[in-house]
Amino acid sequence: MSSIDPDLLRALKALCLLLPFVAIFLWAAWLELRRWWRYGPAENQRSRFPIDEGAPSYEDPDEPKPRPADD
Repeated sequence: MSSIDPDLLRALKALCLLLPFVAIFLWAAWLELRRWWRYGPAENQRSRFPIDEGAPSYEDPDEPKPRPADD
C-alpha cells in the first residue's frame, strides 16, 4: 500500500478550505450580474460627488444623560 504524498494532502486540505469561500463569491457575482442584466446599472451616483470636509460630523457626547426613574 502506498501512502498519499504529503504535498498533495496539503493541497487538498487548502482546496477544501478555500472552495466554500470561492463558491460564495462566485454565487454573489452571478446574482449581481443577473440583477444588472434585468434592471441595468445602479442609479446610485454618490461616488460622483466630492466629500464635503466642512460638513458636521459625529461627535461623542460628553456624558450620558441620566434616565428618569419610573415611579
